[in-house]
Amino acid sequence: MKATKFISHIFTFVGLASIVAGFVWYQVTQGFLNEAMITEGEVIELQGSRSSKGNSTYRPVVRFKDSAGTEHQFTSSFSSSPPSFSPGEWVQVAYDEADPTKAQIKEFLPLWLGPIIFWFIGSIFFSIGLGFIIVPRLKERKRNNLRRVGRPIPARITDVSINQSYRVNGRHPFVIYAQWFDPKTASVRLFRSDNFWYDPKPYLNQEEVTVFIDKNINSRYWMDTSFLPKQID
Repeated sequence: MKATKFISHIFTFVGLASIVAGFVWYQVTQGFLNEAMITEGEVIELQGSRSSKGNSTYRPVVRFKDSAGTEHQFTSSFSSSPPSFSPGEWVQVAYDEADPTKAQIKEFLPLWLGPIIFWFIGSIFFSIGLGFIIVPRLKERKRNNLRRVGRPIPARITDVSINQSYRVNGRHPFVIYAQWFDPKTASVRLFRSDNFWYDPKPYLNQEEVTVFIDKNINSRYWMDTSFLPKQID
């Protein structure tokens, strides 16, 4: 489906963009630290802010003196709930000697939480997007392998129904069910086809379908539905 391809591209792009943004943020922060002066500062207050949902977060306001003894004050861009710092607490401060207004608390979370969040979100989106691309290729490889070396058996078509466990853009695909009696084990094997994004029932002009079973792993199989019309997106 075009929708699936579009979603995969969106997820992959967003994921990759987030990972790159996290890397750029890391590089900028690391470059700042390499050139920064280090001193100590005092948390003088916590600046609270409330979200639209009513949750409050707190940013530390820090006062410090530069190498010339001039006093400066900055509000950290890092906020948390509950607050990570307390008024009166002393913290390490990294600042730009040429422009002391550019200062950050030199601790792990204030420095690196941003890049970590971008990397984490980016990895999830990128993995999902990549999954949309890789999974169909793996399925195609499995089908080709089973068609080449699998054991073909004639299974009787028993039903066509909607796959309620999967949905794309509010739509559920159709699947074909078939069964086969195994005389060696005196048991009935049940099989399910790949997903169809149209109702295949009107085009089923035969009672049986060929299923290719892995000779070594009985649970691996593929139902050959190549006799049905191809869907054009």
